[in-house]
Amino acid sequence: MRPSATRVAARWLQAKKRLVVYRAHYGRPDLTDANAANLMGIVIFLQSAMDMGPVNTDAPYLSKFVVEIDGEFGPYQYFQRGRADNPLPGPPQVGVKEKGRGGRWFSFPKGGPWRVSSVKTAPMGEGRTRGGPDPGKPGVLFNEAGYLRDSELESGDAEAMRWVESFF
Repeated sequence: MRPSATRVAARWLQAKKRLVVYRAHYGRPDLTDANAANLMGIVIFLQSAMDMGPVNTDAPYLSKFVVEIDGEFGPYQYFQRGRADNPLPGPPQVGVKEKGRGGRWFSFPKGGPWRVSSVKTAPMGEGRTRGGPDPGKPGVLFNEAGYLRDSELESGDAEAMRWVESFF
């Protein structure tokens, strides 16, 4: 017996997922063979980067992607400079990994069942030059004086998420 068009459409809609993810990056915004996080995940990343200092956050941009995913999630892959540290057998799937405090990280392998439907980009900013007159440039991570945004990003998770989202 052939399934009705309504049942087929219902299964197709259930398999579709819409995600909003954030990625710190260089150059043009792209998720191909890359990792990104949900809003809480990127807040955790920025907070830990502040603890480690600007060396860990030298990516000049933070982008917000709206991604359409068709199908189920698979295992998470860590990508570095477009290469998987742990290549997985089988067809590519969007991977997911849970982090603490509601943070989730996603991996987007080339050829996987996903597509970006929109993207917005904000500058991370630049830190103050040590001992120099350059005050830096403001952005998500640095304020107008070129200092890390401690008060905004460490004021509690809800406030930090509102702060990051305010750039988009």
